[in-house]
Amino acid sequence: MGTRTTGRIFDHLDYRVYLTEHYDKSKAANPHFSFRSFSNKAGFKTKDFLYRVMHGEKNLSQASVFKLSGALGLKREEIEYFENLVKFNQSRNVKEKDFYYQRLSALRGEYAVDGSAVRLEAQQYEYYSKWWHTAVRSVIDMYEFRGDWKWLAKKLDPPITAQQAEHSVELLESLGLAGKDSGGRYKIKDKSLTTGTPILPLAITKFHQGTLELAARCLDEVPKEERDLSCLTLGISRKTLDRIKQKLKRFRGELLKLAEADEEADTVYHLNLHMFPLTKREKPEAGA
Repeated sequence: MGTRTTGRIFDHLDYRVYLTEHYDKSKAANPHFSFRSFSNKAGFKTKDFLYRVMHGEKNLSQASVFKLSGALGLKREEIEYFENLVKFNQSRNVKEKDFYYQRLSALRGEYAVDGSAVRLEAQQYEYYSKWWHTAVRSVIDMYEFRGDWKWLAKKLDPPITAQQAEHSVELLESLGLAGKDSGGRYKIKDKSLTTGTPILPLAITKFHQGTLELAARCLDEVPKEERDLSCLTLGISRKTLDRIKQKLKRFRGELLKLAEADEEADTVYHLNLHMFPLTKREKPEAGA
């Protein structure tokens, strides 16, 4: 019999890590446990299939999910979570990935042992995935803000709703990124956020999608003197690409220092630097 992992699956956002942990625990409890025996128990003919799944070389099909669920001894609610976890990890489309993450969040909130940890993760995800939360934080830092939600909502461009503005500030407070001083003024706090690696890339991707939409909007709605849009089309090698990326990283650091030293700040700007290939890189010939 394999080691039972009751409830612990709800702590995971990467099914490959979960399977690896299950295998390691089973191996520690029974030295004779192997990838062959694990695969046989799940009904897989290829002895190294699960090994390749755990190392990201193979994906699980719907049929494989149910086979593994039986081998893992999962209960009904665990099977539902496992199924959505696999789809979340294997989805490449951002909308699909976000859809399955929302399902996982709901199931984790219902069945997870540490509900506070799940809520914190969901709050971190929301902060990273919506463009206006970072903008609201900057506005709070610049003005004597004491809770005028309508003013805050209209201050952003494009404007958000007063309800969204209030929720945004509440989110900042919950994450420890803002709070009221003794005079009732909201002040930002210097604090960095961390979140699980399966979630952060998705949240950042959603954030970039939102800012790209804002960039397209500004072509028609923002006066030229208030913006700066330019582009270059370059023919470069991989080596030069790496050098450019390093220069851009240093440049972003210089801009942050300029902003931090600006004591007359009165407007929140978002800077998008876009660089992406317009052609496919030629693969080297065999033996070259």
